[in-house]
Order: sequence, then C-alpha cells, then structure tokens
Amino acid sequence: MPKPLVLSDIRNRAGAFMAEWRDAEGYEKGEAQEFVRGLLRCFGISGRTAAVYEKRGGPALKGIRSRLAF
Repeated sequence: MPKPLVLSDIRNRAGAFMAEWRDAEGYEKGEAQEFVRGLLRCFGISGRTAAVYEKRGGPALKGIRSRLAF
C-alpha cells in the first residue's frame, strides 16, 4: 500500500507538473488527457483510476457525440 501523500509531496509534484506544462504548445484536444492525468498524478491518482473521469456521451446537437466529464 502506498504511503499517504503529505502537502509537501503534492507541492513538489505540482511544481514539476507546472514546469513541464508552462510553455507547452500543441494540439489542445490531443493533449487534454495527458494533461489531466499528469495533474491527477500530483495528487497520487493513477492513470487507471483517472481513466474513469471521462465517458462517452449520447448524441448531442446535430448528431455530434459529446463527452461527459466527472
């Protein structure tokens, strides 16, 4: 079982995350999942657990499929 995170661990991880993404340029939609997973790792949430935060939605306006974020 992993040790519980303390505030200093979260701050260190968040600092590294900010440095990594500070000057990021690229395709927003293509990097959105990577960004969110990296942010969640700051709080000790794994990629497997993070994968549940977004599910495919039903038909939206004009037949376009949407995504629901939890």
